[in-house]
Amino acid sequence: MLAGSLAHPLPPRRNLTAPKEPSNRNGDKEFVIRRAATNRVLNVLRHWVSKHSPDFENNNELKSKAITFLEEVMHDPELLTQERKAAANIIRTLTQEDPGDNQISLEEVIRLTEDGGKAEPFENLSALEIAEQLTLLDHLVFKILLCDDVLTRVSAIEKWVAVADICRCLHNYNAVLEITSSLNRSSVFRLKKTWLKVSKQTKAVIDKLQKLVSSEGRFKNLREALKNCDPPCVPYLGMYLTDLAFIEEGTPNYTEDNLVNFSKMRMISHIIREIRQFQQTAYKIDHQPKAAQYLLDKSSVLDEESMYEASLGIEPKVSN
Repeated sequence: MLAGSLAHPLPPRRNLTAPKEPSNRNGDKEFVIRRAATNRVLNVLRHWVSKHSPDFENNNELKSKAITFLEEVMHDPELLTQERKAAANIIRTLTQEDPGDNQISLEEVIRLTEDGGKAEPFENLSALEIAEQLTLLDHLVFKILLCDDVLTRVSAIEKWVAVADICRCLHNYNAVLEITSSLNRSSVFRLKKTWLKVSKQTKAVIDKLQKLVSSEGRFKNLREALKNCDPPCVPYLGMYLTDLAFIEEGTPNYTEDNLVNFSKMRMISHIIREIRQFQQTAYKIDHQPKAAQYLLDKSSVLDEESMYEASLGIEPKVSN
C-alpha cells in the first residue's frame, strides 16, 4: 500500500500552518492522532529502507518519491523534534553512496598490509580503530599473554573489552563473542593476579557482553538483539549453523505421504533469508592500514598449548 502511494504523484499537504495556540496542541485529540499516524508511517519507512534497501537501489523513481515525501513531511511545522530527526535519518540512508562502490576487498586489505612495512604496536592504536577494523575484517588475533607485566596485561584486557563494547555498538556480534570467548580461555582466565587489578567497570561490561552472546536459551539474548537491530550487522554465524543442523537432523525431507516437507523448507528459507538480510548492507568504515596490519600480523600468534605454557610462565601453578 505504501509502495503504491509513493509510486504516484503526492497530493498537496494541507493544514501546514502552525496552530494559533501551540501551547495547547498536545491536548488536541486531532494533533495526537496526526502524531501517531506520522510515527507509524516513519517507522514503516525506516524498516523498509533498512531491511529492504534493494527496493530503492533498483528503483530510482521509488527512491525519489520517498525522498520527496519525507522532505514534505519535514516541512510540517507541527512535526516533533524526534520525528524530524527520524525523517532526516531515513533521507540520509536513501541518499548515501552505494556501499559497494567504496567497499575494500579482503584481498586488497591483505595486499595493503603486506606492502605497508612494520606493524604498529598495540599500545599506539585506539580502541575505536581496532573495533572498526575488527568489524571490517572480522578477525581477532589475541595477544594478552605476550604482555610482560601485570599492568600491561590489565591495560590490554581493558582495551579489548572496550573493543568488544564498540563492536556491540557496531552490531558486530561475532566479534563480541570471539573476544569474550578469548577472555574465558583457561590460559587467560586463570591469571588471578591480573584479574584482581582489572577495574569493576570493565568486569561489569564483560558480564553484560557475555550475557548478550550467551548460548543459554538457544542464544535468546542475541536473537533479541538481532531482531531489534538494523543492518549493517555481523551476526554470529554459528548460531544459524546450529539452527540449520537442528532442522536437518530433526525434521524429515518428506512427509508420511512421501510428499516434500514444505514446512522444513520454509524453516530453512527463513534462516537463510535472515542471513542474507545482514549481507545486503555494507559498513561505511574507512580502511585503516595500521590497525588492519596489526590484526593480520601472524608473527606472534600462539596455539593453545603455547598460550597455556606462556600463562604458566606468567603465573605458575601454586602447589597445595
